[in-house]
Amino acid sequence: MLYFFFPRIDFNTLIVLVDVELPNIQVEGTYGMDGKLLLLPIRGSGPIHGNFSNCIGACKIQIEKYLENGEEKMRITDFKLKISVDKGIIKLDNLFGGEQVLGDVINLAINNNFDLFLKELSPLVEKALSDSFQNIASSIIQQFTFAQLFPGA
Repeated sequence: MLYFFFPRIDFNTLIVLVDVELPNIQVEGTYGMDGKLLLLPIRGSGPIHGNFSNCIGACKIQIEKYLENGEEKMRITDFKLKISVDKGIIKLDNLFGGEQVLGDVINLAINNNFDLFLKELSPLVEKALSDSFQNIASSIIQQFTFAQLFPGA
């Protein structure tokens, strides 16, 4: 479930600020890594699974007005989401070419130092969520005129 808090809208700059509560985010994807974590070399590529809980996001949305068939409408030109995560677990499959023991040790080290690993992962999660939210919001607002969405603005 996703919870939105009351948006703040500046009608001069057409910037919308809104906070969202994301009680649970599940991440499924692929990764490629060749680096170090806590001085341990990590190499691998394959599936990544993540579960993040008690997440709070701050959205900054830039909109612009345009005319369509004589009606003033709006579209989203930029959508940025910054997120903070309370807790989480990540599992990287196929570390070290599938070497199970080494993979388990690295996954344990990652999850024991979740905040450090999340610092590296956050920009990717934020970008994916920003893109998804922008697509969803755009599909909703394109159905309405500016006056319908913001009467009296």
